[in-house]
Amino acid sequence: LYARLIVENTEPESTTHLNFKLWQAINDRNYEQAVEISERLCNTLPPLSRGYAEASYMRALVADLMKDTLTAQVWFARSAMTDIQLAIRDNAALKSLANTLLDDDNIQRAMRYMRIVMDDARFFNSRLRPWQDALALHVIEEAYTARRQRMDAMYNIFVVSIVCFMLLALGGVIFVLRQNRKLSLARLELQQANNRLNISNNDLQRINEQLAGLNNQISEANEVKEEYIGIFLTMCSEYIDKIIDSRRRVRRLLRDGRIDELKKEYASSDGDSRELEEFYRNFDTTFLQLYPTFIEDFNSLLDKEARIEPKKGELLNTELRIFALIRLGINDSSKIAALLRYSVSTIYNYRSKIKGHTLVSRDNFEERIKTIGAFSPQHL
Repeated sequence: LYARLIVENTEPESTTHLNFKLWQAINDRNYEQAVEISERLCNTLPPLSRGYAEASYMRALVADLMKDTLTAQVWFARSAMTDIQLAIRDNAALKSLANTLLDDDNIQRAMRYMRIVMDDARFFNSRLRPWQDALALHVIEEAYTARRQRMDAMYNIFVVSIVCFMLLALGGVIFVLRQNRKLSLARLELQQANNRLNISNNDLQRINEQLAGLNNQISEANEVKEEYIGIFLTMCSEYIDKIIDSRRRVRRLLRDGRIDELKKEYASSDGDSRELEEFYRNFDTTFLQLYPTFIEDFNSLLDKEARIEPKKGELLNTELRIFALIRLGINDSSKIAALLRYSVSTIYNYRSKIKGHTLVSRDNFEERIKTIGAFSPQHL
């Protein structure tokens, strides 16, 4: 009743009139009118005055009732700043501002503001305000405790996560190191296997080359054998024909009583020489047809001064025939001597003399002789 009477009996633009109109609008929950009246008060009052501090507080209170926390914080802050500038220690605005700062990011600020409020309340020795501030402080402390518990829980979760991550990382490192060790061992085993395989391949290649060489030698020997068998049969046939002709001539001379003529004919050794020369000529021709580069290859193994060249009209000489027989696989000096109609000592001397001028090892000279020349069969 008295408030209504005051409103009715004061000037419409006076501070008293507007203050009581503001309280009536708040009580009637006419917040829009309350906002309009509180802002009119803030605009008409001097910024640095207790009335402006009270008007700012009311504007913030209306915004708080309207759940507009951000606007309420702005006006509570303006009211608190005016209180501080005017040295007003009964600072309800700062306590209200602290109550709006109960989110996680502003708990520390709210606690700091409440300590200032309580210090001011003790300063002017108010009996009621400390109890009111204590209730607000209790709410803030509960919010701070809850925040601290959440932070502790998050910290514990973070620590456990870090520990788990470190354990996983350590396990991963150990796993990677073990895998690397296994990989290194596998690579080493693979390298050793590759080395063994390379050695085996080299051995196999060498064996294949040896087999190929043996096959070539066998093939060449077979071809030489076939060629010489043909030549041998031809020569045997020719000598049989000569023997038959000779026997016929002997029988004819005996039948005719021409014994003196027969003795004279067979007393000469010219026929033996001709037969031996014919044998050498057949051997030389056949051998050079089989191995046409024998003389060149043979001389390449000797010193220039000791190289052998047949005389004009000769295909091979005695030294070349000896080593031609060695090329054909006849190594025994006695067999060579029997074939060439020389003594064993003569054959030995020839062989020793040639070995004394070789460019290769004396021990390997005759083995090299067995490999020279290329077989080139020609049918005689």
